[in-house]
Amino acid sequence: MKIVIVGGGTAGWLTALYAKKLFKNDHITLIESQDIPIIGVGEATTPHIIDFLEELNIDFVDVIKNTDGTIKNGISFEDWNGDGKQYLHGFSVRDEANPFVLDNSKSNFYDVYLRYLIQNKLSFLENTYTPLISYQNIINLRNQSFALHFDAAKLSNYLSKLSINRGIEHIIDEYECCEQDEKGFIKKIKTKNHILDVDFVFDCSGFQKLFIGNLFKDRWIDYQNHLPMKKAVLFPTKNTSSKPYTTARAMKYGWVFEIPLQNRTGRGYIFDSDYIDSDQACEELKTVYNDVEPSRTITFSAGRFTNSWIKNCIGLGLSTNFVEPLESTSIFVTIGQLKLLTKFKEHLSSQNVDGINNFNMITGSNKFNKIIGSNNDAILKFIYLHYMTKRKDSDFWLEFREKNTPPEGMDLIMNDIKNGKLNDNSLPMNTSSAFNLESYLHICNGLEIYEEQNTNIPIFPNHHLYTKILELEQLKNNEQSHSKFIADVWHNKMKRHPVPFKVM
Repeated sequence: MKIVIVGGGTAGWLTALYAKKLFKNDHITLIESQDIPIIGVGEATTPHIIDFLEELNIDFVDVIKNTDGTIKNGISFEDWNGDGKQYLHGFSVRDEANPFVLDNSKSNFYDVYLRYLIQNKLSFLENTYTPLISYQNIINLRNQSFALHFDAAKLSNYLSKLSINRGIEHIIDEYECCEQDEKGFIKKIKTKNHILDVDFVFDCSGFQKLFIGNLFKDRWIDYQNHLPMKKAVLFPTKNTSSKPYTTARAMKYGWVFEIPLQNRTGRGYIFDSDYIDSDQACEELKTVYNDVEPSRTITFSAGRFTNSWIKNCIGLGLSTNFVEPLESTSIFVTIGQLKLLTKFKEHLSSQNVDGINNFNMITGSNKFNKIIGSNNDAILKFIYLHYMTKRKDSDFWLEFREKNTPPEGMDLIMNDIKNGKLNDNSLPMNTSSAFNLESYLHICNGLEIYEEQNTNIPIFPNHHLYTKILELEQLKNNEQSHSKFIADVWHNKMKRHPVPFKVM
């Protein structure tokens, strides 16, 4: 089979590497324009990236070194209730048998630490320690969940070199059009200087949406009546931080992300442009930050196409869906789409003894599209939950619930939350792979959105764990700091170790 990937960036090169793993004997070509900039001033991920890199035989330590990367243990949400308080959505392992009780035999330090942090029984160790992130401890525990921050452009460059070394053809050229057969299947890809015969196409064209959107003109399901963010002012700085987490700081008309890298901090203000423009956003930023120098403004639309797979083309990443970056789900969705291909491998081939196997491909695409659509809608609900805050310092926050309707089924989830009855059955069917019950509880506790009179509020740990965490607190002095971890990466003291990493 001749496989063509249109578009580079993180989505394109991850697709190339995974396609090479899945179709070892097929020819894979990636077409990339040199004129399309990579979106992002820093990229944050979920723990699924570690497992996926292992599957691709890529050392995450090597990724850190080549992308100015850092470790991410969660997201710190600051001032989301307008009271200056902080809460954390961290990566941890819960007891599946009882989500409200932490089983010592299944937990790690960070799990216990985060649970007590939520209850404000311990202060957060700002900038200092990365609990159990030392490589030896990761190997010993095998259940530490963590993710990565990295420079998106450097990651793309790293993955491209890796892909080329593994036999993937790389063409730098401008896509112009394609040639379809009488049934709409793509048969040729035309660029300025090339004509390529194709059996299957992966659309990784980002916000250009070249195939699923422009060619097939699939129906777009708009999320902006639920999540109104439309613009982002990017303002990276050279300031560095040893924080092993992403920061999401609430503002008057949206929120600011801070992604700490080795050489800089990626930052951007995500806001609702119905209330303020980019210049006003910058003026508000100057009241909080003293080094605001905007690099560019990005306009985006939250939503998804009805279908990610049409005919012999699958759209991946931003070419088919985008929620918003609040929980770093962009790469997670791409990974989910790619891993799902394993189950539909036999449906990707367009050829059989009789020629084009339309039925086989359409059958697979229908099932694939249903799963991907449900996963995106589940993410939408979880992101929407973050905006159920007590902030009242601007018309944006005061009017949020009036102007933005809850996603379908969200009213039932909110009712269970307020009544202290939230459980796995309350959540969308597909959230087990993305955000489980524990993730919901982190956000609910942080936002304090339970009814005051309700006495049935789930409490995370048992009292005996407080003794244990005090004991474990003593161990932090022997733990490796995040800064030391990065230094060891550069001095080649962190080596690849072939162990399975258990993620959330």
